[in-house]
Amino acid sequence: MARIFYVHWHKDEALDTVRRLRAAGHKVDFHWSTGEEAWRLLKDMPPDALVISLARLPSHGRAVAEVINESKRLRGLPIIFVGGEPDKVAATRSRFPNATFCGDPALEKLLKTVQPFLPPDP
Repeated sequence: MARIFYVHWHKDEALDTVRRLRAAGHKVDFHWSTGEEAWRLLKDMPPDALVISLARLPSHGRAVAEVINESKRLRGLPIIFVGGEPDKVAATRSRFPNATFCGDPALEKLLKTVQPFLPPDP
């Protein structure tokens, strides 16, 4: 199964999804606040996909995706945005047309299609 890094801005809500994804067989690291630790984990051990919840603080989620896209090493990392209000999803979709978008119930099915991410050699 896939190695996932999940970003959600509410720890308890994040844990519900993390438990569900782990039960489905995925290896999941997650982060619920801003900080150096999340960036270090992403940079040092890139996951197969970055999953960003738009349910809370969607502007923060877009900022995370922008940093990933600006990184030479990680810009090819698949980004999956999950959930969110329709207007926030539309704003995010216009900024990240190459990202994948899904509702929370479809996430597990979608992650079955994720291929291993191999970053370019440094």
